[in-house]
Amino acid sequence: HGPARLTLESCAEASGLSKGAVLYHFKTKDALITAMLESILDGFDHATSAITASDDSEFGGYAAAYAKVSFDPGNNRPEAAAGLLAAISNNLELLEPAAARHLHYQHMLEADGISPAIATLVRLSADGLFFARALGLAPPTDALTEEVLKSLLGLIASPTPKET
Repeated sequence: HGPARLTLESCAEASGLSKGAVLYHFKTKDALITAMLESILDGFDHATSAITASDDSEFGGYAAAYAKVSFDPGNNRPEAAAGLLAAISNNLELLEPAAARHLHYQHMLEADGISPAIATLVRLSADGLFFARALGLAPPTDALTEEVLKSLLGLIASPTPKET
């Protein structure tokens, strides 16, 4: 029902737990939002790691995994958007761990042996798709999303090594 209505009581009700049980794990609304964001980002990291572990590419393996996870329609998680919006509306400082994680992602992408411009294009494309889906800002169809992913993967695999 939107980030403004996110309360410990509403979470308890939605989860079928008592407010006391929710408070046992999350002392404040900020703690709950932080845990939501960390869980979402940890899931993203796990998914990219699983793909990267099975990739034997000379370069671009992390970037390809990042794109595949980000563009997977199954990863269109409305709770990710809710957590982010709740953090923004409640307390901008709650975004600091997510900002640090995205800076880490950027460094990982740039260290992947591909052009820093292509690495950044992958991350910004993923971020843009996330917000388009989350906020209903003209999200592309699944078919177009697949075509964009193929284009990104083609750029990643192209023989444009990282500039030295």
